Amino acid sequence: MVTSPAGPPPRRLRGLAISLARTAGLLRFEWLLPGHGDRHRLPADEMSRRLRSLTERTRLLRPQPIDFTALRW
Repeated sequence: MVTSPAGPPPRRLRGLAISLARTAGLLRFEWLLPGHGDRHRLPADEMSRRLRSLTERTRLLRPQPIDFTALRW
């Protein structure tokens, strides 16, 4: 089994969590316009709540092993 290395969160992941925490309370929007997938509209208060929730989940993320042999490429 081939796996990704485990250990402390990579700097990029920590940087993302810090950046989200710094800006989540400042952003107000109703529309999510992804580069792919469906557009999504919610009231600004709900989008704000969801962004804060994403911020918390991102802060708690830790690397996990990935079994690359489990995927058929």
